[in-house]
Amino acid sequence: MTDFPAVVSGTIEERADYAFGLHQRIVSLIRRITEQIFELTDYLKQMRDERLYEYLGYSSFKEYLASPEIGWSLATFNRYHQIVEFWRRYGIPQEELPELGVSKASVLAQYEPIIEAKYPEESERQEVVRTLVLEAKDLSVGDFRFAVEQLAGSVRDELRILRYDIAGYLSALRQRVLDPKTPLPETIAEAIEKLAEFEAKARALGG
Repeated sequence: MTDFPAVVSGTIEERADYAFGLHQRIVSLIRRITEQIFELTDYLKQMRDERLYEYLGYSSFKEYLASPEIGWSLATFNRYHQIVEFWRRYGIPQEELPELGVSKASVLAQYEPIIEAKYPEESERQEVVRTLVLEAKDLSVGDFRFAVEQLAGSVRDELRILRYDIAGYLSALRQRVLDPKTPLPETIAEAIEKLAEFEAKARALGG
């Protein structure tokens, strides 16, 4: 049972103080739960990777997760695992996850392909991620998702421009085949390099 005092009546000021205290308790408990995500995910990953669930009578990791004692879906595990891997990949201190919250951390991890497409240089990407983590602390989940989607939109705009560029290269190459005197806007090697860049960004966006 909770040791937090129950209030059913009182002045407006007393109930406001009570509401604030209760809110602080809730936030504290959420942070404590979030702090355990790394350890919990590591244990579950070991259970999956070494197929240890078979020694417990389960035929699959999915079946093990759905057991009465755990009650998780595979999607839930994948979500937490994605967050933990993202956190470690970018060297973000563990203690910052409870401050950010699971929902916003999940948004950030889901958009990693967008961040990679926009910032191919690792040092720049690391700086962008650190900035996003700091900014997210003062934003609601919805506002943070909107901010990251704005970043995604800028990548999609680049892709649209790149599609026009690639179409131009391919058209010029076709003309060159028909008429060897047709000048190319750039060398074939540069065109191939841009085509590879386009394909990498398209894969990152699923487009």
